[in-house]
Amino acid sequence: MIEPLRLENVAPYLLLILDYFEKNCINKTDLFSIQGNQENINRIISNINNFTPTKQFEKDLNRGLYSRHDLSFCIVDIFNSLNHPLLLENYNEAYIVNAYYEDIEKIKQCIMELPDLNIQIILKLFSTFNNLCNQEEHKSFILLSPEMLGETFAFVLMRFKKSKDEVDQFGNKIFATNVISYLISHFNEIFDSTILDFEQREKKSRENAILFMEYAMKKYTSLDNHFKSIYNKYIPHKRDLSQEDVQTIKTEFNLRKYSGKSKIRPPIPIYM
Repeated sequence: MIEPLRLENVAPYLLLILDYFEKNCINKTDLFSIQGNQENINRIISNINNFTPTKQFEKDLNRGLYSRHDLSFCIVDIFNSLNHPLLLENYNEAYIVNAYYEDIEKIKQCIMELPDLNIQIILKLFSTFNNLCNQEEHKSFILLSPEMLGETFAFVLMRFKKSKDEVDQFGNKIFATNVISYLISHFNEIFDSTILDFEQREKKSRENAILFMEYAMKKYTSLDNHFKSIYNKYIPHKRDLSQEDVQTIKTEFNLRKYSGKSKIRPPIPIYM
């Protein structure tokens, strides 16, 4: 049994796996149908848990240490082991209803309300699914259709309250399968604009972060220059400071410290 994984720890490795998988494996027709080598899958999970440097992790992927079956079942195991599902539980009803009524705008809205990291992984995962299903050799291969991938990942990407009622379990499986397959089969309509919205939000966050750092550096530099001016004024000329010099430095510092209190300070940029 794999220990629960945190998405923020897994994400850099998961993105590397999905990227490699999309580039090297999606032209095969036996994906998600043949069990991978469990030792290799466990090794991948262990490397993630041990925070293996991402460059080394990527090098291992590119060396072909893991088969496509290892990677396909590793992807399933990782999502299955997250402490929270990728599609958070509090949105389950919204996804089910909106997929049933094919309300693409409301589905996009639900996705954009998720944490940024979830959105980033969702975009990459469903891009991989979309490319997988659109491979020419897969179009007549039912095991790699949106419906079958939806069934494979239904309870992997969505979770429901545990119920002993078999009818409830069966109903939830159908609902979840429908949601996942709908997201795959309508990838272009749902995710094209979502990607743009997400990228714009990411850009705004980066800009806010830069503004904040510029503000912090300006404040730090201003105070640093103040102390340097005092130091250069007194220290080079007198090896030992007199009591009068010490008092002068204290007075200048206190004037600097309190003189700004009556001024209106510029607002601090908020990092979002």
